[in-house]
Amino acid sequence: MKLGHLKKTIYLSQLCLLLTSCGELLDLDSDKQELLGNPNSYTFLEPIRASKTLTEGEMVVAKRICDSLKQKRELLAVQGRPLTLNLSVKSKDCSSQAEEEQRGQATINYTRNGDLSLSVSDRNLPVENDVLSDKHPRLESICNSVIAGSSPQNTISDGDLRYQISFYQTTTYEWIQIAEFTNVDNRFMPYLIERSAIITSYSRETGGVGYARSRTFNRPCQGSLQTQYVIQEIL
Repeated sequence: MKLGHLKKTIYLSQLCLLLTSCGELLDLDSDKQELLGNPNSYTFLEPIRASKTLTEGEMVVAKRICDSLKQKRELLAVQGRPLTLNLSVKSKDCSSQAEEEQRGQATINYTRNGDLSLSVSDRNLPVENDVLSDKHPRLESICNSVIAGSSPQNTISDGDLRYQISFYQTTTYEWIQIAEFTNVDNRFMPYLIERSAIITSYSRETGGVGYARSRTFNRPCQGSLQTQYVIQEIL
């Protein structure tokens, strides 16, 4: 794995959240004409966009990602035992002046109802405890359609919440973005934007298909244009 390239991609993804001209920043990628999908980048001051059907290019990426997530989940179910991973967790909250990095171990558990969860022995390690799979509550309906060969809408409604899912490629990985929105004065505004680099057959890696090499969770800071974030990376 080329960590340098991955870190550069993560940095650009974070920076996009602070820029209204994020699309112009992505245009600096000389390989953009060869890449599929749409990162659908947001700022935290921008309301949700209209729902749309996944394009043919997005479907290519979505199919590989959903198939890979399903393969990982089924393999863990067959193995029937927890899987331990070494993680690097980088974080910066709204009061921090600099990024902090911690390292530790996390365990993926397969529950009886088919869910995957992440647990850590060190409670100070700031990880999210959900694990992406084709049965993840934010992804199940979309992955079911994609795996069946039907192009779904990219937006999910759940009461006063909305979720918008995007699939895209960079030169090294295929990515999934889950943008979560809440109703603020009759406009759905983002409160969490997650981007994950998924290991698929497109990736230049052997093994680990369906795992998120990196997951970045971005949240806004109240009263400022800054963001806080957590980056989980498999070592």
